[in-house]
Amino acid sequence: MMIYMKSHVPCDVRSIPAWQFELMGMLVFKGIWKTHFDAVINAFDEMDEREQEKKSSTISIADRCEAQIRKITRQRDRLLDLYTDDKIDHDVFTSKYAAYTAAIEKQKEIISECAEEQKIDKDEAGAFLKKMQRMINVSGTQLDNETVEKFIDRVIVQSDHCFEWLVNVTGDAQTATPELFPMRGYGSDKTSTRIVNYADAAKNAIEVRDKYYAHAFAFTIPFEEAQKLRDKCGTHVRPGRWTDLLVDVYVRTTKV
Repeated sequence: MMIYMKSHVPCDVRSIPAWQFELMGMLVFKGIWKTHFDAVINAFDEMDEREQEKKSSTISIADRCEAQIRKITRQRDRLLDLYTDDKIDHDVFTSKYAAYTAAIEKQKEIISECAEEQKIDKDEAGAFLKKMQRMINVSGTQLDNETVEKFIDRVIVQSDHCFEWLVNVTGDAQTATPELFPMRGYGSDKTSTRIVNYADAAKNAIEVRDKYYAHAFAFTIPFEEAQKLRDKCGTHVRPGRWTDLLVDVYVRTTKV
């Protein structure tokens, strides 16, 4: 599980015991399937509505770009006619032709950037969640490694007691996270050197969260809940040393 903190200085945040992450993970998945299932589905539903609005705007931009491409293409064709008829010299033709071509490519780039991303709709999310529920066991004291590797994209540590869990319902974390969260020496050749230090990695994690994830629900872990898990492990938590944990859960709404 990869963890990025918001703070630029790692030592600002204490070392988080592994059992606390285990506890949070168990409650995250229990919340997804039970107490907060409707909230998770609504996160995808709200995303659908936003995408419809975005799509209308995107179509308008793409249409303008297509019109510009047709206009510039006509200008470039006329330039070619002038050159063929020996009405302009070679240097002028080469310069203007290159400028027209670059302008066309720019418009194509804008269209490509506006292309609709593959979103996970509400019905797909429901099917994925049912499949996930059959695969994951939350009856014990910890999540198995396969669950973490497949369904947890990142945990962002905002402070000693505030955490953001970025969850995917498709089980594709092993292939998606190197693209979403590139680190030096980790990921494709295109992205492997883009993020080279702690501060950049933290900043990237927040940007990726805002772009690819929707907030589903939040919950607090009080002392009593923590002690339940520790009881199963044959140990205990000191009440005077416990501070409630605040957990926000985000679900990835985009296919990668």
